[in-house]
Amino acid sequence: ATLTQGLEAALEQALDSTQPATQAQAEPLADALLRLDACNETAHAARLALRARAGDAAGVEAAYHACAERLRDELGVRPS
Repeated sequence: ATLTQGLEAALEQALDSTQPATQAQAEPLADALLRLDACNETAHAARLALRARAGDAAGVEAAYHACAERLRDELGVRPS
C-alpha cells in the first residue's frame, strides 16, 4: 500500500470511529493527505463531513470553496 492509501484508510477509520480521541485524528489526517495530493477526494470529503457534523455551515462553505479552488488550479475542473 502507498502512503496515500494508508492515510486514506486511517482517515476513514477515524471518521467511522465512535471514540472522540480517534475522531480527533481525522482533521490532521485529511490535512496530511492534502499536502500529498491537493485534489484528494477522500480528504476533501472528510473536511466537508467534519464541518457538517460540527454544525459549522460557514466551515462547510469554506471547505467547499477550498476544494473548488484546488480542483480549478490543479486540474482546470469544478467539483461535481
